[in-house]
Amino acid sequence: MKEIAIIIVCIIIVIIGANISTGYLSKTGNDLITNLDELKIEIKKAQNGKENKAQELANDIYSKWQNAESKWSIIVIHSELELVELSLISMKTCIENNEYLKGIDELEKSSFLLENIQDKEKLNLKNIF
Repeated sequence: MKEIAIIIVCIIIVIIGANISTGYLSKTGNDLITNLDELKIEIKKAQNGKENKAQELANDIYSKWQNAESKWSIIVIHSELELVELSLISMKTCIENNEYLKGIDELEKSSFLLENIQDKEKLNLKNIF
C-alpha cells in the first residue's frame, strides 16, 4: 500500500511539473512569436522606405530569446534550440544589412520553429506515445 501511495505522488509531481514547464514554454514562445509578428510589420515599413525600428526590435527579440533559451534548455532538445538560435541570428543579420526579404524568410522560419517546439512539448497522448 505504501508503494502505491509513493507511485501516485510521483505521478502527480510529474504531471504538475509538465504543466508548469508547458505553461512557461507556451507563454514565452507566444511572446516571442508576437514580437516576431510586430517585427514583420516594421520590416514591411522599411521596405516601403518609411522610418522603422526593425533593427532595434530584432535586437530586442534576440535578447529575449537568449533569456528564454537558458531556461528552455532544461526542457527542450538542444538541437531544436540551436535551429531557432541560428534562424534568429540570420534574421537579425539580414535586417542589419537591409536584406528585408531574406529577413522575413528567417522570421517566418523562427516563428515556425517556436510553434513546433511548443506543440512537441505539450502533454497530450500524441506526444506520449
